[in-house]
Amino acid sequence: MKSHAKQAFAICFTVSILSYYSIGYYYPIWNKEQGQERIANREAENETEANVFSANITRIQEINNNVSLHQQRKNISKVSREVSKCSPARNLVFVKTHKTAGTSVRAMIDEHVGKLGQWTKIQKRFPIPFIGGYPGHFRAKYLIDDESKLGQSKPNVISGHLRFNRSAVRQVMPLGTRYITIIRDPAKVLYSSFQYYYGSVRHPNLHRKRVNCYNSPFLDLLGKFNIPFESYLKIAPLKLSKSVPWYFRSLNPQSHDLGLDPTGTDDGYIRAMLKELESSFDLIMIADYFAESLVLLRETLCMDWADLSTEIRNRGRHTDKQFSRKEMQSIRSLNKLDYALYTHFNQTLWRKIRSYGLDRMARDVKRIRKAFTADQRSRLEITEKSDRGMEFNGDENEEVSKYYKMDRSSKLIERLTAGTQLSADNRIIRELADYMKSNAGICNF
Repeated sequence: MKSHAKQAFAICFTVSILSYYSIGYYYPIWNKEQGQERIANREAENETEANVFSANITRIQEINNNVSLHQQRKNISKVSREVSKCSPARNLVFVKTHKTAGTSVRAMIDEHVGKLGQWTKIQKRFPIPFIGGYPGHFRAKYLIDDESKLGQSKPNVISGHLRFNRSAVRQVMPLGTRYITIIRDPAKVLYSSFQYYYGSVRHPNLHRKRVNCYNSPFLDLLGKFNIPFESYLKIAPLKLSKSVPWYFRSLNPQSHDLGLDPTGTDDGYIRAMLKELESSFDLIMIADYFAESLVLLRETLCMDWADLSTEIRNRGRHTDKQFSRKEMQSIRSLNKLDYALYTHFNQTLWRKIRSYGLDRMARDVKRIRKAFTADQRSRLEITEKSDRGMEFNGDENEEVSKYYKMDRSSKLIERLTAGTQLSADNRIIRELADYMKSNAGICNF
């Protein structure tokens, strides 16, 4: 019995050894053959893709013979979308927040919408760059279309500065509308706003300086020009309040533009608002990851790559600033809500990036950055030239005196009706002006 058991064990052991070495010998051959088969299949796929690409190029060349450049771009757009098999978004809302690269994004969206042969019915040449009663919450009755009609618009696209109000916007937009916005590191937003509205007096834009409250709230708190940002940070946490005109330019400005109460700091309120915003927007871009955000914007709206090559707009003249620990404490105290917003949607953005595919994202980001290199150089050259001869050499105290002696009567109605067929006596226009002023701190801008 023992001898039979030993024989059986020996046979099993021998078979195991032979099987191990057989597998060890044949596996590399099988793996190599499989690898060669995969390579052959991929080469066939590449050849097919190349043939399709070549056929599309030929098709584009054929249909672009003897047509205008604009029509050529529309033809290319049509063919590329047929290949990508996605449907371009025709109904969209872009909430353009301040000092977040929103002007560049809006230009890209304009390019995308323009190729579809449609544009928002909202007045494109409207003399006030605000929509629906900004800085008050969006109200549909304050929309003005290209035919100077008030409160009758049912637009396909709304793109610009509006204070987001989900229920009111959905009231006028079709079902299936895509909602997009962009936010940025709150410290950078605050510093950029300070430079744009207050520090720019060193390179004064005379047209803007004639607009009441252009320098608010910064000049209101500082009392004179050419005070450094560091000094402002010592004053603002103590003096800034709702009573100061345009206080929200310095207190949670991004939260304000997205419809939140900039003075709301309760943790429960913050959590509820973040949840509401996440359910309201299809994409919240992050300016600090601009290229990655553009890739996701392209996918969300089914845009062409050409739409994303639009020149970068409104780049500031100031350089990035490094903040001390104490300065960051002041900035965070002014922007608790904005930091909660930024942290939450930064995480949301990176979840979308991982879902998109990290390798795929890296490839597409490289493509975008390569396209932007020339645009950025061009923009820097233009900025450098525009700075020449703009240095301010006047009496700063006299400038402050002029600011506070401005005609404080409202010019807003005049600006609201300029270039339209609307009368200054129109009841809704006067109501709109009052609504805008009351939400700007009773500022007659």
